[in-house]
Amino acid sequence: LSYTYGTNGIPIPKDHPYAVNLIDEERIASDIAKARRLGADVVTVALHFGNEYQRNPTDEQRRLAEHAIRSGADVVLGHHPHVVQPYEIIRVEDAGGGVREGAVIYSLGNFVSNQFGSYKEYGAVFEVRFRKTYEADGSSTTSIVSVDARPTWVHKYIVDGKARYRVLPLDSISEWTDDPLLSVGVIADLTKKSEELNRHLRKLIAAAETAADKEAVKGTP
Repeated sequence: LSYTYGTNGIPIPKDHPYAVNLIDEERIASDIAKARRLGADVVTVALHFGNEYQRNPTDEQRRLAEHAIRSGADVVLGHHPHVVQPYEIIRVEDAGGGVREGAVIYSLGNFVSNQFGSYKEYGAVFEVRFRKTYEADGSSTTSIVSVDARPTWVHKYIVDGKARYRVLPLDSISEWTDDPLLSVGVIADLTKKSEELNRHLRKLIAAAETAADKEAVKGTP
């Protein structure tokens, strides 16, 4: 399912209202419930929201993501800021009083683009692994097993006077040393960026882990 905050001033055709879904909290909850009724094991909601070029999510982004998870979504994929924002696991109480868990990345950044500088040439591949468990009565439950995000870099280069683009995974930077299109200096710079982006992507997860460790220590006899 996907929704956007707006259309950059372009009117939605009145005779094709289904062309674009605007962010509407009641509509999001209703669509998720319909997907569940139709038998969906996993529901992903893509949200076009947030502030352009801002590296951290706004309070409104976090509120909307939590609403989607509480309404039954398992994954929220954010985009629009054009720079990578962190990911986290959200745990909320659902309408039935149970605890729901969902994975959220607030902005995937730019995967392929012609934007450069101020982190605009970086993106992320968001990986969520699920496990589906079948019960003896034939029912099943699907749960999140692991979550990860892998930073990417848009490499623009010129061949025969024409611009070419390729997307390279930063976590594999050690394998690029023989790449004729990348200088030693560029590889060194990207190594630092890789380390920084991985920290940035994980900072909400790291903060939650630290808070959980403190609670565990506090509760130790």
